[in-house]
Amino acid sequence: MITQKPRAELTKIGARFPGSRLVQQSGYSLGIAAADGDALLKFLPPGFLPELTQVRDDVDKARQDKTNAVVEAKLATGTQHEATEELTRWLGTVVNRAKRTLRAGGNVPEELTVIGNVKSVPAVLEGASKALGLLNEHAAEFDSIGPAIKPLIDEGQQLYQSLDKADATQEQTRLSDLPASVAAYYAKKGEYNN
Repeated sequence: MITQKPRAELTKIGARFPGSRLVQQSGYSLGIAAADGDALLKFLPPGFLPELTQVRDDVDKARQDKTNAVVEAKLATGTQHEATEELTRWLGTVVNRAKRTLRAGGNVPEELTVIGNVKSVPAVLEGASKALGLLNEHAAEFDSIGPAIKPLIDEGQQLYQSLDKADATQEQTRLSDLPASVAAYYAKKGEYNN
């Protein structure tokens, strides 16, 4: 068996990944496995590659089902979209403040002068967490050059909590409302991606 995780957890994992990307990725993985042959097989559990191939085929078949395709497209945008945009906007404000502080002769980390990856909710949350830590660590430097940094930190913490909560709530709600065939599809994708 590829994984021992419970179906609910696999469904949650599978909901995060587009089926088309998993099928494409599995093609590369299985191609490498075929090229490596016995050198790789000795490190894998017995029957792993045939089971992985079956899961890939199941995901490929399920992603072509109209219900799965419609639900997957619909869930690509959600209620956390606005919270993501707000936290991303806040990160832009942090970048501008850090650049102004540097131009004025302040000594703040260069990391604060770029937003970084904001293409996913986890990436935005990670970037905001890092920015909040650095802002707190260098608050005195920011305060010595411009207006107090605490209101910006407070706003960032509030936006971070809002996005984190919206993401958790949306994920919980949408996973509990999935049609059985979609839940099965997501569980298969989670099994493959685990």
